[in-house]
Amino acid sequence: VLMDVNHAECQQLINDLRRRPKPKKPLSAQTIHHVYSVLKQVFNKALAMDYIRRDPTVDLELPEITRPKKSAPTVARVRQLLTVVDEHATAIIFHLMITLGLRLGEALAVRRADFNADFSELTINQALNYHTARAGTPKRESVRLLAVPARLQGRCKLHWAAVMRLSEDAPDFANRGIFCPSEAGTPIQPRNFERVWAGQTKAGRFYPGMKQKAGFPDGAILHDLRAFTATMLVETEA
Repeated sequence: VLMDVNHAECQQLINDLRRRPKPKKPLSAQTIHHVYSVLKQVFNKALAMDYIRRDPTVDLELPEITRPKKSAPTVARVRQLLTVVDEHATAIIFHLMITLGLRLGEALAVRRADFNADFSELTINQALNYHTARAGTPKRESVRLLAVPARLQGRCKLHWAAVMRLSEDAPDFANRGIFCPSEAGTPIQPRNFERVWAGQTKAGRFYPGMKQKAGFPDGAILHDLRAFTATMLVETEA
């Protein structure tokens, strides 16, 4: 039971994940951090409900996540991506991430109410958790107000008009004000959007995602789009 779990046992679990015996392979540092995140949520909830007096995950030693240095995507590659996603239902998510530098969880959590009346400003005040798909405070509490460029404003207006038509035509559509909702009107789960980006395998067959269709390298991740935005801003200021 939760009350019997102590710090040493949690640390042993982390260590065991790093040194799994053959034929199993050790888990990556990134995966171990994901495991830790789930443990942290469980014990934080137990602490809040007075089931335990101390969180045994505090001060656990975790492996360091090392990422190889790589260049931000080129302008040509990003333009190709936007061309590829143009007719897809989630195209606006890619535009928000590329133009405004939003994290995935932030882009998926955007609501119509987060924009002002003419879509010229966007307030980022929530983000979806990757594991739970629940809305919470943005990473590092980065609540901020962003100016939306004119071209993106027009795209946002057209997109929201399409969402409104869908909510009127589909009786099962739960209109919760999500700016880019799923077919049911609920927020798109981060894992599902990752499949749109990186592809997926069904019945033994791989279906390429936007990354493959746009010619991005195998190691490309969605966060690279944020790096692209940052690079463009630096070059513009220079």
